[in-house]
Amino acid sequence: MTFTEAYSIAHMGINDKNGEYKNIDNKFLKMMLIVYKSTSGDKNTPTVDTAMTDRLEGNTAALAMTQSVLMGIWIAQQAVFGFIGMLFVG
Repeated sequence: MTFTEAYSIAHMGINDKNGEYKNIDNKFLKMMLIVYKSTSGDKNTPTVDTAMTDRLEGNTAALAMTQSVLMGIWIAQQAVFGFIGMLFVG
C-alpha cells in the first residue's frame, strides 16, 4: 500500500462497500481496519463515501483542493522513488 492510498483512505472517508464494518460505531477504528486490510493484501480501492460526497456537494473549491493535494502527494512520491532508483542504478 502506498502512502497516497493510506492518505486517501484516511481523508476521503470510510469505504465500506460490502457492509463489513456496519456493526462498528467508531469511525477511527473502521478506518484503521480498512488501512490494515489494504496493507495485508485485501485491496480496497479508496473512494469518497456518501457522507463526504454530501458534505462537499456544491463546494467545488474543497473538492478541487482535496484532489490537488492527493495528486501532489502522488507526484512527490513518484519523484522520490525515481530519485532513489537513479541512485541505486548509478
